[in-house]
Amino acid sequence: MITITTATTTHSLIDPVEVELSLSLEQFAARRLAIQATQMIERYCGRILVSETVTERLPGAGTETLMLSRYPVTEVTSVLDAGGSEITDYLLVAERGWLVRESGSWRQPLRDVGIFSASSGLSYAPNYTVEYTGGYTWATCPEDLRQAVLDIAGLINSGATSRPYASESIGDWSYTRGGGGIFTGVSDTLNNYRVLG
Repeated sequence: MITITTATTTHSLIDPVEVELSLSLEQFAARRLAIQATQMIERYCGRILVSETVTERLPGAGTETLMLSRYPVTEVTSVLDAGGSEITDYLLVAERGWLVRESGSWRQPLRDVGIFSASSGLSYAPNYTVEYTGGYTWATCPEDLRQAVLDIAGLINSGATSRPYASESIGDWSYTRGGGGIFTGVSDTLNNYRVLG
């Protein structure tokens, strides 16, 4: 479970001025397109990419690694166990959002309610609370992701989102091209940021 502690003020991976300059638009339209393109990319990737400070409750899995939902992680404010004791014996793998326990593992208490584990068929209650900042800011957004936002904003602006297929029929003969929709040109890039599963 995630609670947003400090939400982003502009839900965009890039500065709308980049869209404004790239597409020769007025500021309001550029801001709207930057936000819309970012949200479409986040839906495609299955995760929030824009930096926010959050509090996330997670179950231990009995392994050395606790995986956070928002990454890359720029700051971990606190890690608490179920009893409220602070945990400091971990290493942060910021780019992946992993907290790797230096001694022991993130224990996994059995509970009647909580998060279901498909592999074991048992439920585990969240027993760790992590407050952290994760995601990309305008300054830290990778160049390939930045370009994907610009490309998608351009497609939205041109109306390409409403025409993902191009078809033609002549007599008994017909063909369809396209079909990948708005993500056709950027899917390889976005798959690097996508959550699979």
